Amino acid sequence: MVEAVEDGSFFGLVRCDVQVPPVLMDHFSEMTPLFGHAKLGEAHLSSHMREFVTSSGMSMLTHRSLVGANRAESMLLHSKLLRWCLKKGLVVSNVTHTYRYKKKPIFEEFVIPATESRRQGDSDAAHALHANMAKLSVNSVYGKTITNKENHKNQIS
Repeated sequence: MVEAVEDGSFFGLVRCDVQVPPVLMDHFSEMTPLFGHAKLGEAHLSSHMREFVTSSGMSMLTHRSLVGANRAESMLLHSKLLRWCLKKGLVVSNVTHTYRYKKKPIFEEFVIPATESRRQGDSDAAHALHANMAKLSVNSVYGKTITNKENHKNQIS
């Protein structure tokens, strides 16, 4: 699988372990190559940061943060990002899942007519209403597609 990612014959998502080898730790010392979310609390703070948080009156409760790392287990990566990691010398192991996709423009049959409608509305004021409706439709679909529903909760009052 790693070879298929490297040569570009695989397009999709790969769940695997990734790490910076010891020989490249200095190279990535200022900016780690991997990022993810983690729950952090007081136990994760250095003494300097603990003092800063206390003096600033900030909360030390556990919270979800974006963190940089030199290794990750069971990380889901797009093949283009994984190829970048491989080119930079990161070590990939324990490939557990792959999800292959056809490489083509997403929602093409929806977006192209909407784009044409918007162009027509820009050039002819008589079509402005139709163009605005096309814009709102595309924005609505896009917004709904990227909504993280895990952050939504049903509340009954």
